[in-house]
Amino acid sequence: MHSGEGWEKVNRDLDLSIAIIAKDEATNLPRLFNSLESLRFQAQIILVDTGSVDATPRIAENLGAEVYSFPWIDDFSAARNFSLAKAKAPWILWLDADDELPFSSGNWLKENIRRLNENNGYLFRINCPEPNGKISTLDQIRLFPNHRGLTFHNPVHENIGESLFEQGISVLNTGLEIVH
Repeated sequence: MHSGEGWEKVNRDLDLSIAIIAKDEATNLPRLFNSLESLRFQAQIILVDTGSVDATPRIAENLGAEVYSFPWIDDFSAARNFSLAKAKAPWILWLDADDELPFSSGNWLKENIRRLNENNGYLFRINCPEPNGKISTLDQIRLFPNHRGLTFHNPVHENIGESLFEQGISVLNTGLEIVH
């Protein structure tokens, strides 16, 4: 295993910390959490609420998440980095509240998370259905090792890639999908 700042807070009974930031996403959370069902016994789910006026925090807590408040400061990276600070597992998967992890992706994570190389971050194909029926896609680094000093950069279109590069961490494509 790797060492570094904060390593002592890692819970070795967990394989994965799922880090989510949200604001007023009460209607989306049940779908997201349902898609995470296969990981529930080996994952810590963190939801950072950035100022919801709906039931987002209560629903997330009822669905099993650790809920934290973070005041919105017009900076997605700041909120994501706050969520990383709460992560206790050796691996972090970041999601949006309106994402859905397909069963095949969740099952792959469940079966393979303990065999992943901590010197790699992992790309997922993000599928974004559009109102016209088309699907736009992009690849994003969504899975990476915890406690290596990794941080998101950019207030909008936050990205962890620069931090991975600075740490000498390679990026591999998983072939897995997330629906956004």
